[in-house]
Formats: sequence, structure tokens, C-alpha cells
Amino acid sequence: MKIENRYADNKTGITILNQIVTEILHNFAKNDTYKIYDDLIPFLNYLQNDLKLTNNNLIVSSNADLKVTNLIMNEFKLNKFFDKNSIYLSYNLNLNKPNPKFFESIINNELMKHNSLHKNSTTTVGNLTKKDLIDGMWHIGDDYEKDILCCNSVGIKGILIDRKIKNPNYFKKFYDINKNLKFVKVSNLLTLKKLFKL
Repeated sequence: MKIENRYADNKTGITILNQIVTEILHNFAKNDTYKIYDDLIPFLNYLQNDLKLTNNNLIVSSNADLKVTNLIMNEFKLNKFFDKNSIYLSYNLNLNKPNPKFFESIINNELMKHNSLHKNSTTTVGNLTKKDLIDGMWHIGDDYEKDILCCNSVGIKGILIDRKIKNPNYFKKFYDINKNLKFVKVSNLLTLKKLFKL
């Protein structure tokens, strides 16, 4: 006897478990299921306007699936901040955080993308090394294990956002044993201006 048969509706033959799954999937496919935090758009504008980062410099990396990601990107008009080739999902990579190979795959792809874009350049910008790329990367996430420990394991610095912290200006740096910055912890994305000092 299948476990779901215990919950079957004898009249329709549809299990309650199937109904629950269908309802969950239906709800997660709706626009009004999602929201973004008030600091996200101002922070992305800051990165593009003040730091002069382009949508090629900004990456989305998530364990979310393609349908949900596309819905969120379209609904909140986030596409203007991110190039479609700079969105990395576990769905496409067949890897999930906290597996370090998730970030290694992103690093390798970004390095290949950058160097192929600049392969005919006579300046050093076309000769980006893996170390140079990693040194300039930051990963923002809200899960210490999946985001911070995982990105740190491949050399990427992390930004841990903890929205439970009530102080909107909370900003703290954390270093490794050799006094190298490993990650910062913030309560609000806009406090990251202190990190980039621009």
C-alpha cells in the first residue's frame, strides 16, 4: 500500500497529498507570492550608478528553479541589472549550494566568458586570471552555511545579510586566522556602502 493511499479521497481517487502539492505549486507560480526588500533596488542602482558596475559584473546565483527565478526577475524588473548569461541556478548547473563546486562552476564560466570577450584586447583586461577574478568577487546571501562557508571555501568573500538584526546600520567584518577578510555581516544592503567606501 502506497503511503499516499492512506490520504486518498475515495470519491475522486485524488489523494490529499496530490492536492496539497498542486496547491503549493500553484501558489509559488503567482506573482503576489513574492516580494523584494526595500533596499534591493536602491542597492542595485548604487552598484550600477555609483560603482559603475554593468549587468555583466553582477551575477545571480541561487538554488531556486528557473520558473521562480524568471517570475521574480520579470515581476520586479530586475532584468535590467543582470545579464541573462550571468544568472546561475542549481537547476542549470546540476549543483546546489553548499557544494563548493556550485561556485567553482560559476568562477570557471565567468573567467571563460570574460577572457573570450576580451581575447583580442591588447590591454591586461583580457588576461584575467582565476585569482584576479576571485579576488574581486563578493557573494551576498542570508544563510551562513550555504552562502558564506560555501563561497569562502573557494576563496570568494561573503556578505551575510541578517534582517533579524534591528539596527539598520549594523556592519561587522570577520577575518580568518591570517587576518584576511572572509565576510561581512550586515542588516541592510545599503550599509555595504561602508565596505566599498564610494
